[in-house]
Amino acid sequence: MATLTQATLEVFAEERTLSPERFGPKAERYTAGMHELAELPHVGSARWRGLMGGVELVQDRATKAPYPFGERRGHQVILAARRRGVILRPLGDVVVILPPLAISQEELDMLFRVVKESIQEVTV
Repeated sequence: MATLTQATLEVFAEERTLSPERFGPKAERYTAGMHELAELPHVGSARWRGLMGGVELVQDRATKAPYPFGERRGHQVILAARRRGVILRPLGDVVVILPPLAISQEELDMLFRVVKESIQEVTV
């Protein structure tokens, strides 16, 4: 009987989840989405590697001044995203964007649309 980890790795191999032809386009779309988010007025920085990244929310983009801690802007963004059907995780005022490797291109598009709308809603 295979362990869950072994079974997962077998599915990855069968479906070629990490092959350049399957993963490459997703990584390109993810990178494009992160670049779009980096241009928002209240995003101080967007950092990523592959399909894992974070978007730092700031009160003032020019000075990178943070929001007051008690405002919990990261938490507000994830709540706005949940209302739109997307589950995210904040680390303070950094919104973590870590989709499953099996995500489709259409789902990536929806993910970045929701993150953008949620950031805009909370930082107006």
